[in-house]
Amino acid sequence: LWSLVHALIIISIMGSQYELSSMVLLRTLGYIFGPALFSHLFLSFPRELLPRRRSFIVYLPALILVLIYGLWARDEDAFNTWFKELVFLYLLVGYGVGVIVCGYSYFTSSYERHKLQIRFVLASAGLALLLFLGLSLLPSIVTGSTALPPELTVLGTGVIPVAFAYVIVKEKLP
Repeated sequence: LWSLVHALIIISIMGSQYELSSMVLLRTLGYIFGPALFSHLFLSFPRELLPRRRSFIVYLPALILVLIYGLWARDEDAFNTWFKELVFLYLLVGYGVGVIVCGYSYFTSSYERHKLQIRFVLASAGLALLLFLGLSLLPSIVTGSTALPPELTVLGTGVIPVAFAYVIVKEKLP
């Protein structure tokens, strides 16, 4: 599911070049559910850290953002105002929580094989988060403009599913 969210983001960015109105919805859903699925993934990889009954908590902020989007920010003009900043802040916090949970799994895992797998995924997640933070969010906060558009730096999070695929295929993830 998480890889499909990245596909939604890529398709919507490509489609927005042709001014297709449905692309705003796809991009927004991708931005909103990406961090929730990412955090949920690390809450269950390599072992369950949160009971299944409580895993819904991870999706609560995403559902609130979907409601806000449905009520106020449904078109491109509304998305490019305060809602876009809110979504990008949510992306940073959501992916940051996922990286913290992944780091917690790394330090508390007693199996060396799990640590090797987590280390590779954690490095790719940290790199993607640093690119997004350093090239888009921090310059936007400090100067009001970005080095690269956030839509492009969010694509850097696509490195993380590739790292998972590598770990599954090459390192034989259990």
